[in-house]
Amino acid sequence: MSNHYSSNTLNHGPSVALRVLCVLVFALCFSPHVSQAQGRQLGNRPPRPGMLVIRNMSGDSLRVEVRIGDSRNCELNHSAGIHVLPRGRVWGVNTEQIVCWRSEVAPGRSATDVWKPWQQKKVPTGRVDPVTA
Repeated sequence: MSNHYSSNTLNHGPSVALRVLCVLVFALCFSPHVSQAQGRQLGNRPPRPGMLVIRNMSGDSLRVEVRIGDSRNCELNHSAGIHVLPRGRVWGVNTEQIVCWRSEVAPGRSATDVWKPWQQKKVPTGRVDPVTA
């Protein structure tokens, strides 16, 4: 039976999946965006908002734009910015509102400003939903 891990792999520290999991746990536990929503209480604390985790699985680096708001028309929602996500990296968005995101059509070509269509999702309270940019 062969060993699938080389000694080089083990010396580079925790896997990407473990690092992502640690970031998500930290964000959920220590996020400054605590929900004030009414409903079932968890102990003495109100439930936390949901988190949408946007991951770049396509290019070496990918520009991703996020908007947050109550409208299903993403152009009307507040811009949360545009970030460059290296391959395998994530952008976690905590909110009770609709999250809209889109990525560039041709990653790495800064001269073009062509975007894929908007995608959107409202994450239920206390849930973490991963998506791909």
